[in-house]
Amino acid sequence: MIPSGPRVWIALSHADKRKGMRGVALLVQYRLKRNPSGGDP
Repeated sequence: MIPSGPRVWIALSHADKRKGMRGVALLVQYRLKRNPSGGDP
């Protein structure tokens, strides 16, 4: 169960998980213009 406080972001396009967590974090930073380790503002 997900608590009511945090937001959940859902990707609507494919993500290559072979990139590892660093690669996925870079995609988040580049595509969503968000800090992947900064929490949700």
